[in-house]
Amino acid sequence: MHGLYPVRYDGTNGTVDLTSHEQALQLSPDGKYAGPVTCAACHTVNNKGIPLQLSGTEYYDDYWACVVLIHFMREGDPKMPVSNLTKKYPYRRAKEIVLKGWR
Repeated sequence: MHGLYPVRYDGTNGTVDLTSHEQALQLSPDGKYAGPVTCAACHTVNNKGIPLQLSGTEYYDDYWACVVLIHFMREGDPKMPVSNLTKKYPYRRAKEIVLKGWR
């Protein structure tokens, strides 16, 4: 379920899917949402923990940008070809979020 409905919080409306939000916590070995929830729970990954499906993209060497990508995806996005997905959610934007917003 968590893979189908990522857990990004959508503001004061509380539109996060609570079931998948809880499942993300269950996948986290330390019981926190901030990691280390790993892609390897469901995907074959490279040596940096990044799903092999992102091979050939700018995301392939940046684990935290991949985390941003996954949490921005919405219903229907997982069915997109990777090339369309990375156009919709460009790496530069994910990297900016990591550099400016990570605490």
